[in-house]
Amino acid sequence: NTPDEKKPNPEVVPGRTEDPTDPERPQLDITKEIVNPKAEYAIGETVQYVITVTNTGNVTQNDVVVTDQLTAAGSVVITNVSVENAQINDNKVTLTSLTPNESVTINAEYTIQKEDRGTTVNNVAVAQGTNPNPEETPEVPAPVENVYDIHVVHQFAPGNEGDVTLPADYTIENVKTNTSMLIEAEAVDGYVAQPTGQTVQVVDQDITVTILYYKDTIGTDPTN
Repeated sequence: NTPDEKKPNPEVVPGRTEDPTDPERPQLDITKEIVNPKAEYAIGETVQYVITVTNTGNVTQNDVVVTDQLTAAGSVVITNVSVENAQINDNKVTLTSLTPNESVTINAEYTIQKEDRGTTVNNVAVAQGTNPNPEETPEVPAPVENVYDIHVVHQFAPGNEGDVTLPADYTIENVKTNTSMLIEAEAVDGYVAQPTGQTVQVVDQDITVTILYYKDTIGTDPTN
């Protein structure tokens, strides 16, 4: 070859060094954040997450596995991946290939469960590629409000059973701590309820209010 003649560039092989002058350097970067984060989440509310995986190395990485690791009562759901060459399996996404400087966005969501109340839902994302050392994000916390339930139960007082229908039991759900509430008894023909009204305050546990119904004998017993 003459000094002015350029040598042909070597063929680029996926999974090997893209730049033949630079040794292979597989590297991934992964971030995770909550979309529109809140100071506290309510029961039944959905937390939206976005995960971004970037190939910051100089080689194409194949079969990159991204795992969404959630610590909570329920399971996280992968809702979308920004590329077509991806497979979703529960909380994992496998990217067929990721070229240098390429980024992929993964969307996930979690719906707050009743069992999560008063806790913090923590979430991290892990990317495992060619490099034997996986890349992991810091924990992404989502605090859940501390709430309790008030169960209202209706019963006949002992020895006062009858053939009337008592009001249906019910539950007031997700009452915030330090909340006071008046529970009033419903009227039942021929019976007197005790207590007729009771104020309860939610502090640090579920509450059960039992309303007892006694036969009303006033006006029916000539000796009373």
